[in-house]
Amino acid sequence: MGTDVETGSERFTFGIPNLLDGIELVGLALGLFGIAEFMKSVNQCSEVNTRYSNVGLRDLRPSRDELRRSIPAMLRGTIIGSLCSLIPGTGPTIASFISYAPEKKVSKTPEKFGTGMIEGVACPEASNAFVRAG
Repeated sequence: MGTDVETGSERFTFGIPNLLDGIELVGLALGLFGIAEFMKSVNQCSEVNTRYSNVGLRDLRPSRDELRRSIPAMLRGTIIGSLCSLIPGTGPTIASFISYAPEKKVSKTPEKFGTGMIEGVACPEASNAFVRAG
């Protein structure tokens, strides 16, 4: 599919100009597996968790304790994100992973990381946001 390298003629484009460059293998594989997973999950029925069905707007805001615990983590994430933004080729994803490790080491309860602990979320997100803004 696309343009033949030797002759320059179109192959299997069906008159669609977007197909002249061909189809990338990564996009094709992700699309095929994504559609298969979607079709698999659509056909499965599961029970609705009633614990989270009545969540209000106030429940989405962090509590004072969560804000108090997340401010130092956000400051550390901002510093790490600013350092990562100085390195060419690094992006927000790399900054998030780099900032998660020191935050876990600094924590008094590192075994709780990976369960949604506010410090483990705030630090990588702060570094991610700083790199994206910069």
